[in-house]
Amino acid sequence: NKSVGIRLGKGETISDILQSRADSLSGVAEGVATAPAAVKLVDKLGLRAPMIRAAAAVIANEINALEAVKMLLSYPAHSDLVVGETL
Repeated sequence: NKSVGIRLGKGETISDILQSRADSLSGVAEGVATAPAAVKLVDKLGLRAPMIRAAAAVIANEINALEAVKMLLSYPAHSDLVVGETL
């Protein structure tokens, strides 16, 4: 997970990262597979969970790492336990 995150932060695409990891047998990045499930769970629970949503959006190539950081830094300070609001 850490090495995938570092490479995403450097601007590599998730598909290129996963391909190179498969080619070199460097292991599994379980966060890549679980991020969409985590978003579904927070949606079901009615949580905002901006960190989970940002990570999933970067992994899905919806935003880049810099956009995710900017989004998170501009997010209003709240508890993530407020039900019914989304990012």
